[in-house]
Amino acid sequence: GSMPPDGRHATPIPPCHDSTRRAGCRRVSPTVDLRPRLSCPGSSGLDHRESHTRVQGCRRWASSKSRLRVCQAYRFEVDRPSRHRSISSHEGARRFAWNWALGLIEDQLHARSSYLVLALRQGADLDEAAEWAQAMVPVPWSMPALRRIWNREKQDIAPWWRESSKECYSSAFEALSMAFKSYFGSRSGTRRGPRVGWPRCKRRSGRQSVAFTTGAIAVVD
Repeated sequence: GSMPPDGRHATPIPPCHDSTRRAGCRRVSPTVDLRPRLSCPGSSGLDHRESHTRVQGCRRWASSKSRLRVCQAYRFEVDRPSRHRSISSHEGARRFAWNWALGLIEDQLHARSSYLVLALRQGADLDEAAEWAQAMVPVPWSMPALRRIWNREKQDIAPWWRESSKECYSSAFEALSMAFKSYFGSRSGTRRGPRVGWPRCKRRSGRQSVAFTTGAIAVVD
């Protein structure tokens, strides 16, 4: 069905229990009791619906040792997303921000290597030349650094930036910084799993995505 304008009528994703396996997982009400079971020292899985005195004592112990947090996930589905221009517009804005940031980093690395060669030609050793080149040409690897440069230059490189949510650009910078973190971790051996290559430019024909982390979300067109 269509995405509701807010999350008040959204349906949480329930787990599969034995009672629903035959008929499939049924959707449950948002008011379902999902509070965690509390465990006290010396007890085996004290349930929150048991004795009030015991629960209060367990809660005092739990709050003094650690804080419990329950996250409820909601999944929304939009009918035929391709018919909504705002969705494709936000995906394109994220793709533009990713490609711009990747090009910026690669340009800075190329400039840094030029400074390195210049320092070596002037008689500096490799360590001194590398330190000087790094100080002369900083590379914005992190999301905050990319976002600062974007906010400073977005009016010139993307005068249409107000047409899409700022979350498009922030999600692109965050994803790119994580991609570089995975690349360097894979290269150094600190990251487990398959080998990760250098990030590539996004193309319109590839898989598109966009993430929103703050504010209200709705499809209005």
